[in-house]
Amino acid sequence: EFAPKHPLWEDFNSVESIYSVASATSKWYSRTLETAPTQELSQTHFVSCSGFIADANTSDLHAVEEVWKCGHDVESGLTSPKAVTDAALNTYRTTNADRLVIHYVQPHAPFLHSLGKYDSIARGEGNGETQQVWMGLQQGVFEKDEIWKDYGKNLLTVLDHVQTIINNTSGNIAITSDHGNALGEYNVYDHPGDLALPSIRRVPWVETVGNGRSEYEVQDREEIAAEINPEGANVE
Repeated sequence: EFAPKHPLWEDFNSVESIYSVASATSKWYSRTLETAPTQELSQTHFVSCSGFIADANTSDLHAVEEVWKCGHDVESGLTSPKAVTDAALNTYRTTNADRLVIHYVQPHAPFLHSLGKYDSIARGEGNGETQQVWMGLQQGVFEKDEIWKDYGKNLLTVLDHVQTIINNTSGNIAITSDHGNALGEYNVYDHPGDLALPSIRRVPWVETVGNGRSEYEVQDREEIAAEINPEGANVE
């Protein structure tokens, strides 16, 4: 099965695949930061969508921008992709680091286009237990084709933001993922930790070059937080 193609595809110099060091974000952070050369880490500014980075050793990094602290969307339970984009471009324009790592949540569930259709928390609201998307797939509550379509929409959304990054930066760019997702292969769903299943560990590796523009107007953290959660922005 193939993900939908974004128009950005035309800008890619090469599209290959690699195997990730982990099958879950928390271990991907720790293993990546533990194995990378100290000299490279010291010139890397990390823009993170996830609180899992707080459990990793980031002391060798040039700096860390923990976007999840200000860009957490209460409705979806995720870090807004716009918050990541704005933080990344602000960092790009102000940092003296040689390398920038920008980590988005999407296309990870919950899916931004279908909030409420699936419940990633399985809180047991409504008529009986609300099914978490992957648990629901496993139990036959949801159809695989339906979930894959929503997964694809989520991917296209984050690629819109990746295109903004490419348009407004210069230099060499690699696009990849920390892990994939299983949809029933060997009766595995989601992305359990420490599994070597190809559907989870095999991820894209795409290379392209920034277009060098400076058209995007970055919002500050307080504005972003207020837009995401107007009734109570949380900025640290």
